[in-house]
Amino acid sequence: MRSIESISQTLEKLYVSNLALHGKTSRSNAARILRKSASNP
Repeated sequence: MRSIESISQTLEKLYVSNLALHGKTSRSNAARILRKSASNP
């Protein structure tokens, strides 16, 4: 179960960084999404 959670978190971080790389989201938006995902254990 823990491995599935860590995989989904990694995918979410990659997704956010990919969006930021292509300029489709602001840096603050990416930071907010990462903080939200980090606060959910």
